[in-house]
Amino acid sequence: MHYNRYTGNKIIAISFYTLVFYLIFEFIFTKTVFMSQMLIYFMMIFNLLTLTFCAIQYGCESNRYSKMWAAYLCLHIISLSLNGNLTYLPYWIIALLMLFIPSQIVGVFKTPIFVYIGLFFAGGVFLQYLFPSFYQSYISSFFIGDASEFIENALSNEFGFSGFSPQTGTTAYILLICLSVLLAFKNEQGIMNKKFIRYAVLFVFILAIFLTGKRMHSLISVVLLLSSLYFSSSSNNKIRDVFVLLIVLGGVYALFQYFISNIDQYADNVFLKRFASSYTDLSSGADISSGRDILYQKAWELYQQEPMLGIGANNFNKIGNMGTSVHNTYLQVLCEEGLLRFPLFIIPLLIIFFKTVKEIFKNRIIESRSILLLSFFLQFVFILYSFSGNTIVNNSNFVFYFMGVSLFVYALRYR
Repeated sequence: MHYNRYTGNKIIAISFYTLVFYLIFEFIFTKTVFMSQMLIYFMMIFNLLTLTFCAIQYGCESNRYSKMWAAYLCLHIISLSLNGNLTYLPYWIIALLMLFIPSQIVGVFKTPIFVYIGLFFAGGVFLQYLFPSFYQSYISSFFIGDASEFIENALSNEFGFSGFSPQTGTTAYILLICLSVLLAFKNEQGIMNKKFIRYAVLFVFILAIFLTGKRMHSLISVVLLLSSLYFSSSSNNKIRDVFVLLIVLGGVYALFQYFISNIDQYADNVFLKRFASSYTDLSSGADISSGRDILYQKAWELYQQEPMLGIGANNFNKIGNMGTSVHNTYLQVLCEEGLLRFPLFIIPLLIIFFKTVKEIFKNRIIESRSILLLSFFLQFVFILYSFSGNTIVNNSNFVFYFMGVSLFVYALRYR
């Protein structure tokens, strides 16, 4: 029995590391010269089978919060099956399974693997920024098809630097996940226990995110950092907590006013020019949504055609003929799944998020507090990025979110 359990734990650990590897490096098998459809199918099947084995072997560890999501996930999986969207199906099933095996997920986040991954992607961004000729000759040639075109367009339009991934958004999102893990488990990342090294790595991550030119991701990185500082200083003294919060908000407001007052100075600043141009364009009434307003209008038109039941999961691209998804998850869920299923998505999303914040303030056990912080960060990244990104279409976006929910379910054991 001991041998079987040990072997089972090994299989599960390998499964989660394989899952994380695929979620982060999926583009290697879809957007580069190493593209392999067979390997993608293998990883899908392997992760699905091993997580199913885990659920059977260790039983369900659910509570009412994990069950909140079960209705939406089951209906979404059924809708994907009926519409023939089998590409995304295995990972929505994995998302469902993870809600019921939370104790198996925690371990992967306590290792320094996310620090190394973050440094790898940050290094790619700095390499592209500092040595563009070398990058163009030896790195960009690995990307094929639309990925190669995207990199060229981003550089020609000065959008930002994507580094070792084919899209600036992909790089920025991966760095946000790594930043979240480092902020939450700052005392459990080996060499990161040394403050100087930890602060240096945090600085590198945030600088790299700004270099990608992604406005939403850059904003989220600052909020994550400020949230970490606030939660770290919070205490049972409510007056002190409010005072700290007011100082943080006042500092942010002062920095914003300074930025606005000196906007012209940042027009050519490689880290802030995207923000400067966005503010200038917004002030003049120009569109700063990168064409998203057209997608939003189309999504609203399709919603009005089928307001109650929607047009079907992941059908916007196919029916709308827009060549992409909505770039707003909330509008996409409303459009594709209708008014009847929209509450099944938004209600658990909000309840679990605010419950997580409440538990962070209540919980003083260091281990569970770190887990709650990571859960909060992963949820926050998903919720905020969902206003401008395709978070229910991108495998890594929604799977990492449900990992966050699963961590929340696990942390409630320590109450």
